[in-house]
Amino acid sequence: MQERTTYKRLLGKRTRELRKARGLTQAVLAERLGVTQEYLGKIERGLAAPSFPLLVDLARTLETEPADLLRTPPLPEKRPAPDSAGLALRETRHRMRNCFQLLGNLVTLELERAPNENVRRVLRDLAARIRCLTLLDNALAGDESWRRLGRGERLRQVRESVSSLYPSPRVLAEHNAMPVLVPPHTVQACSLVLTEFLTNMYKHAFPGRDSGVFRLELSRQGGSVRLVLADDGVGLSPDPAAHPTGSMGLNLMRSYVEDSLGGAMRLENRGGTTLTVDFPLPAA
Repeated sequence: MQERTTYKRLLGKRTRELRKARGLTQAVLAERLGVTQEYLGKIERGLAAPSFPLLVDLARTLETEPADLLRTPPLPEKRPAPDSAGLALRETRHRMRNCFQLLGNLVTLELERAPNENVRRVLRDLAARIRCLTLLDNALAGDESWRRLGRGERLRQVRESVSSLYPSPRVLAEHNAMPVLVPPHTVQACSLVLTEFLTNMYKHAFPGRDSGVFRLELSRQGGSVRLVLADDGVGLSPDPAAHPTGSMGLNLMRSYVEDSLGGAMRLENRGGTTLTVDFPLPAA
């Protein structure tokens, strides 16, 4: 995928820059790492992704941190005055963004190298949650645009980011969302519920199919909000053991709905799986 190619090119460019800055030839660096010069050349050209242990060795040999090899160059930003009360908070959030970015990049690289589908499935789910949390950093920053779920644009961003991790099946998304003004923590909880529903949908809803339909509805009903997530897949199995109440995804969704939103949820078979979430409209 395009994002993986971008990460590899970023890693290759930074590796080449640091190698030259340290006065090392490809041959010398390859020898220190215990790899062939040909393989190191592929890394520098963005054609190969090193394993995590090799990435750590590469950073150590180039006298830097692994994060520096994968970090996107930051955009210029106006720094607060040294005596600003928000300086420490800004710096902490900046470091958090870097950590999320590094973690996401590492998981994406390992996903490409995963030896079998079971490992790739676990890594995709992890990458999906990281991507969702990274997008939600805007809400934590107090970005007012994240307060409005008008036309589902914010939830659409989450869906598109998560769905890009799953090459198949091809899923057509239908959005029907009315403007609902909510605080950042509500956007977070709705987005995390959406992420869990999507990861389970891609894994279980369309066996033997190469396409499907996903539907999202968001509406205000008096003093409450209703979020509906649905697919046209195989639906819930009539056997309770096939979807145990102790499953991680279901427990996470229930926690987000009940603890973060103060609402209730129900799963139903309606030509597929339908999740309906109702929660009280937070005070403006």
